[in-house]
Amino acid sequence: MDETCLERVCAAVSARCRELRVIVHAVGGTQDHLHLVISIPLSIAISRVIGQAKGSSAHLVNSILDPGAGFAWQPSYGIVSFRESELPRVVAYVRNQREHHADRSLWRDFERRSG
Repeated sequence: MDETCLERVCAAVSARCRELRVIVHAVGGTQDHLHLVISIPLSIAISRVIGQAKGSSAHLVNSILDPGAGFAWQPSYGIVSFRESELPRVVAYVRNQREHHADRSLWRDFERRSG
């Protein structure tokens, strides 16, 4: 996924989350994954938010940005919870994904991938 596509996918994920009344603090990523920093109301299942965000962004890629590419997210996802006092630090990390991956200053718990 090129940089322009990544930015549009991040925007689509943010928009879908806001439609679900989820507070979006940050969305950032690289060509092969995204991180979301969100606050989800207790009345909405985490799986619904993630499924909707993945679905709408995959639809955007496959129908508009790169038709025929067969883009799909991996079926799994990871969740990391943190204290509210950590929010500024986590938001800064997610907003600077490119730099963290370039200089390998990664947070292992955030970057762990599941299959």
